[in-house]
Amino acid sequence: MKNQTSSSLVLMIFVMVLSMTLLMIWGSVKIPFPTLVALLKGQLAAESPFYKIFWDIRIPKIIVCLFAGSALAVSGLFMQTFFQNPLAGPFVLGVHSGSSVGVAVLLMGSAFFTIPDGLLEHGVTFFSIMGAMGILGLLLILSLKVSGKVYILIFGLLFSYLSSGIINILFSISESEKIKSYLLWTLGSFQRVTGSDLIIYSGLLSLGLALSLLMIKPLNSLLAGDDYARSIGVNLVKIRIKIILITALLSGIVTAYCGPVAFLGIMVPHVAKRILNTHDHKILIPGCMIIGAIFAMLAEFFANLFPAMSFPINSILGLVGAPTILLFLYKRRSRDIL
Repeated sequence: MKNQTSSSLVLMIFVMVLSMTLLMIWGSVKIPFPTLVALLKGQLAAESPFYKIFWDIRIPKIIVCLFAGSALAVSGLFMQTFFQNPLAGPFVLGVHSGSSVGVAVLLMGSAFFTIPDGLLEHGVTFFSIMGAMGILGLLLILSLKVSGKVYILIFGLLFSYLSSGIINILFSISESEKIKSYLLWTLGSFQRVTGSDLIIYSGLLSLGLALSLLMIKPLNSLLAGDDYARSIGVNLVKIRIKIILITALLSGIVTAYCGPVAFLGIMVPHVAKRILNTHDHKILIPGCMIIGAIFAMLAEFFANLFPAMSFPINSILGLVGAPTILLFLYKRRSRDIL
């Protein structure tokens, strides 16, 4: 079993490197493989057009995909373990709804107040994070007042409905161009993060992923149920808060910078459990990071497969994610019946 798991992880890393190579080569301007090798060795002059395309566009996009896929996959795994629900994902907490409201207020709120052009250009990420933090603060306060996990799920659902109502009101009073700007943000993209934003994005998600590795034992204890976890001395309230904070950090930052990227958080944990044949988070967390990164990069590759057009990331992930989840749920139901 251990050798099989090691072999699976090695194969996954190979596929991840292959996916990275595809993104390095493919795009509106294709980089020949010998040129790619020269770029990686530092043998190509900075004046070359390929140099700027590679270092200023392709590499940042790959970094964004690596972190976004890993973060959403791990946060989805956390939610599925916490709620013991195969359909739980990183967005069940409602944090992404807060992000959406923040962006909607910025992009469509000119009916209520004047928004400087500079703020429209650079403020999407800030308003998204502020909206997410507002929902997170409410969620943490309410979670300390209740004992059942189901209430957290209900709170997240209610926050989503509340956010949807606010956004629909903004839709009804906004101009078509501003509505279009918001809808484009909701489609998701891995190409928005560059420059200093890339450093902040990578740093925050690195912190979140590092913190997730500290949750291996508590998450494993939850697999046997709350009663067992309590019997071995696990403080369920502290664990709950830590899980919420880490999940909110990972999913909130990705949403702020890339938009509400769908399906990765729900789909990848199922794929990881199937490939690695384990429920041990010591293996699943790194596995989800790798598989999440692979899915994000492949989605980006297929979204830009044709030079003349590009498709929204969420469309590609939806086409792959929905059938994948249905397949895993069907197989799970078949095993339960047997």
